[in-house]
Amino acid sequence: MTSSVVYTIVRENLDDPLIQSQVLDPLRLVAKERRIVLLWLFRLDYLIRGGQPISALRASLAAQNIQLVVWPFISGRFPVPVWLLPLVAPQWMLAIGVTLFRYRVSILHCRSYNAALAGLYLNRVFSRIKLVFDPRSPYPEECVAAGNWPDGGRSFQFWKRKEQQICRSARAIVAISRPFATSLNEGSNDPRYVVIPNNYPSSFLLSEIVDNDIEAGQQVEGSDEEEPPTICYVGSLGHWNRVEDYLHLFDQLHTRSEELIRLLFVVPKQCRRQVEDALLKYSMPLRECVEMDSVPQTQVADRIKGCVAGLQLMSVVDARLSVKCVEYLAAGVPVIVSENVRGAAHVVETAGVGIVLANDALDIDDVWSFVQDVEHRRDHWRDLCREFASDTFSPNAVAERLDELYDTV
Repeated sequence: MTSSVVYTIVRENLDDPLIQSQVLDPLRLVAKERRIVLLWLFRLDYLIRGGQPISALRASLAAQNIQLVVWPFISGRFPVPVWLLPLVAPQWMLAIGVTLFRYRVSILHCRSYNAALAGLYLNRVFSRIKLVFDPRSPYPEECVAAGNWPDGGRSFQFWKRKEQQICRSARAIVAISRPFATSLNEGSNDPRYVVIPNNYPSSFLLSEIVDNDIEAGQQVEGSDEEEPPTICYVGSLGHWNRVEDYLHLFDQLHTRSEELIRLLFVVPKQCRRQVEDALLKYSMPLRECVEMDSVPQTQVADRIKGCVAGLQLMSVVDARLSVKCVEYLAAGVPVIVSENVRGAAHVVETAGVGIVLANDALDIDDVWSFVQDVEHRRDHWRDLCREFASDTFSPNAVAERLDELYDTV
């Protein structure tokens, strides 16, 4: 008999497209064979902001064999300051404890440091809890990089201590990339550290990703001109992904290339102004080669499927495997990634589905040669990327790994 699981989410909204794809898509598949209780701890302001009605969410998930348990909590700020945790963490602990007792479940899957903190304290009281720590990102370092905490400050030190305690207490630790697992376990071979990457959305399966009418190297009907190659960037812009880094690389490619090349930004509408402002520093010929679009996640694959490469550049180090890298590959688009994005760089290098750029010595000739190779062997690269993505990042592949993990725990 398969064990039941309480999967806990703190603060993140279930109607967010990221949660829909990264949590609900694989859980719907896992729930076909085992009982899943999804415990959602949400801030009260979710109701004030007019989020999706909870009754509709519960009914939708019940149809997929997922029992939704909702529990509001009060917190004036997020990330929760250390001094406020004694008031907030007990709310999480109560919700998790009651849910585990009510449904007679011992496996507790905690998505995030906050959920795992409550699981850690509960585990000290009820040792039968089988804690699965799923951090998703290095929370202390992420909060420092985002400017929420000073580096080495009280909050940072507190969470680094808790990170070590949670990892010692957990039956399994889920990392979304091999470099992230290595950073968490400090290079040891502890079998409790399991790599389960992000999956691409199930909507990618529903959308027929067919070849463009105008593929790279094909001619436009009624014209002697070939469609120029396009590289793309998908996602939001900000501290982690600076528009200046992408335009700098494109400027060098634009100068180096002997033919026209284009850059497509598929970004949220609120990010368009950042691109427009950054473009003012460049010449008009380059500006005319940059295009922007904003599409729902369900349409991302169709929008970028004809591109010769997808970009993932970071000026700061990140051990995770980004969602955009997974989306590029699922759409059949090889990846140009910088060394700083260690999770994505590891995948690109080991699977041969793109090119990794050195942080300190960019060879634009190598990049241009790669772009030309993809353009001339488009079918090869498209099939290679899609096949690898299907085997590694599909909702089915991730659900199978989760199922194996729960059986092991």
